[in-house]
Amino acid sequence: MSIVELGTIAAINRYPVKSMAGERLESASLRWTGVDGDRQYAFVRTGETGRFPWLTGRDVPEMVTWRARYADPADPRRSPLHVDTGDGFSGPIGDRALLERLTSAAGEEVRLLQIGRGAHDSMPVSEIATATAELLAKRTGT
Repeated sequence: MSIVELGTIAAINRYPVKSMAGERLESASLRWTGVDGDRQYAFVRTGETGRFPWLTGRDVPEMVTWRARYADPADPRRSPLHVDTGDGFSGPIGDRALLERLTSAAGEEVRLLQIGRGAHDSMPVSEIATATAELLAKRTGT
């Protein structure tokens, strides 16, 4: 039996909070629920009772630039999480000021969920080809 190489992993990124910027990892533990600590937190719109309650970058575009980091990156299941919005707020994920800011931006009540298995839209792991990333970078100028 011959081995067919399908590709090489160029980067591993973990997104501690759904719709916030990710963090690059040198290595990661992968379980059936995905990468440890990936999308372990999410904000939800409390009035949304449908199948997609998540507050995302579609609702609050600036969220995608905010950075969330585990105090202990090696133990995301128990580590406190810190958010930096880049425009003045820097504090714990559960900070009341952050929740009020998101509620105001969303125009409806928002609350924080911590989800051990991750708040994934479809699958717990996503693969993106470098050709796709290069095309997106070209089209967006980033």
